[in-house]
Amino acid sequence: MKIKGEHLVCIARLVLNPEHLEEAKTIFADLMRKSTKEAGCVRYELHQNMENPLEFTFIDRFENEKAFDFHCAQEYAVHYFDEVLPPLCDEFEISIHREVEF
Repeated sequence: MKIKGEHLVCIARLVLNPEHLEEAKTIFADLMRKSTKEAGCVRYELHQNMENPLEFTFIDRFENEKAFDFHCAQEYAVHYFDEVLPPLCDEFEISIHREVEF
């Protein structure tokens, strides 16, 4: 098993409080619009759980750690992920990954 390339994958899983669903969708749309325009952003996906419509998962792929660090330093990303979204959620977790190959 080895790391496959330099791409970095960030997975953010959020379970919203029901009363914040519409507000969060507006935030998600803005995040998607801005993040996909960043240099180094390979893919920025948002998924909604079919069994629990309050659960969302971002799966984001960046060219390398530098591109991910750039994303994390953007004023809008800091604002949303550090300040705005956590109080709207029952659960909020972020993990960083690299793709592996066998």
